[in-house]
Amino acid sequence: MDNQLKRLKERSVNKTLLRQIAKIYDCRCAICGWHIPTITPKNKQYQGGCELHHIISYKEGGRETIDNLILLCPNCHKTADCGILTPADLRQYHRETPLQGIEWLKRQYNLK
Repeated sequence: MDNQLKRLKERSVNKTLLRQIAKIYDCRCAICGWHIPTITPKNKQYQGGCELHHIISYKEGGRETIDNLILLCPNCHKTADCGILTPADLRQYHRETPLQGIEWLKRQYNLK
């Protein structure tokens, strides 16, 4: 049990990285765009109901880095955990910088 707790503590994503990823994805699911409007209760940022997911799982050697983390809604996260969305699928939606310009407008207004 002590080893499991130690591994969980080692895996905790630092808050700076979490904020970076939330900003990159505009607190929206990378796959479907779902979110809850961002609120900041008691000065704590809430990531729009989305969760971090490792593209390459931690147990398979995946790291806690921007290039291996993606923001997903609970439904897409479960789909990825079950293997329906593969790492290759997730890589298609992964990004390391926020959308800008025309790409941001397309996403914001759901344009093709």
